[in-house]
Amino acid sequence: MSGQGLGMRPHGWSFALVLFDGGCSLPYLQLLKPGYRHCLAIVQTADGWVLFNPLSNSTEIVTLPKLRPDRLIRAFKDDGLDVVAVQRRRPIAREHPWIPYSCVEAVKRLIGVRERSVLTPWQLRRRLAQWSMRHRLH
Repeated sequence: MSGQGLGMRPHGWSFALVLFDGGCSLPYLQLLKPGYRHCLAIVQTADGWVLFNPLSNSTEIVTLPKLRPDRLIRAFKDDGLDVVAVQRRRPIAREHPWIPYSCVEAVKRLIGVRERSVLTPWQLRRRLAQWSMRHRLH
């Protein structure tokens, strides 16, 4: 399904917050940079926000009320998370590169990042910092 004609990503509602967390319940995650062992995203919709939390055993999807982005950012930062605001890219009509499933890969697909070299939450954080410097949010 292409999503054309279904109102997907309507103009003005493609804003997302990518959150980075240092908690790790899985032993192998301790190999990753402290503070950047998991990532998740919150996507703005016309009715509020949708939290998308890709885990190793499931994916949590939770609706959140309509709040200003700065209030959400502040709340998550107060909880110790690093937060990056991004504009989601429109999907490209071609196959996505094959990469094993992870929280990073799930968030990359949600926000439109296609770089194969971005494999860890820290690499995604650095890539988003570069991206936001080139595409300032207004």
